[in-house]
Amino acid sequence: MKNWADPLWLWNQKSFLWVNHFAESKLDYVFGWTTYFGNVAILLPTIFLYLLIWDRKQPLKNFLLVCLATIGASGLGQWLKTLAHHPRPFLYFSDQMERGQAAVHVLFGLVKSHSSFPSGHVVAIFAAATALVYLYGRRVRFLYLLAALVGISRIYVGAHFPLDVIAGAAVGSATSWGILKLWDRFAGCRTARVS
Repeated sequence: MKNWADPLWLWNQKSFLWVNHFAESKLDYVFGWTTYFGNVAILLPTIFLYLLIWDRKQPLKNFLLVCLATIGASGLGQWLKTLAHHPRPFLYFSDQMERGQAAVHVLFGLVKSHSSFPSGHVVAIFAAATALVYLYGRRVRFLYLLAALVGISRIYVGAHFPLDVIAGAAVGSATSWGILKLWDRFAGCRTARVS
């Protein structure tokens, strides 16, 4: 009996191989730098500096709320990784690569851990983007474009399958939004949005 998920998994594999086959080209510079914005250690200090310059009212409070949402979502993402225990693309395709049936390009070091689902970088960047949109409104919706580019970069550099990225975006956005909603409800005051 055919599993209902087979077409989805087939799409996942083919989409990964299609995006990843562009690697080791001039696009490496674009996606190579973009992928680092999903790293919490780079993402949060960048946001802090941006808010210090741009937010004249309460940059520290809003930064702490972004940290709460981003770190909370990242923690949930890491927990889900331990439950899923899904191999990275390089490991998944290793047999096919030995037979010459597939080619996987891995940039920035070989990732062999069984921690592919969901993408932690994508969880973090979508959590931060959602928190910033929650706090600052429409003016910063462009951050979702940066978050999407980070997601594509994770496929491009060979670290994740497309479904890892989609799940990361969903987990990051939903968790961030939920944390800030709970903060508004239980902290005793409404989060002050900057208009």
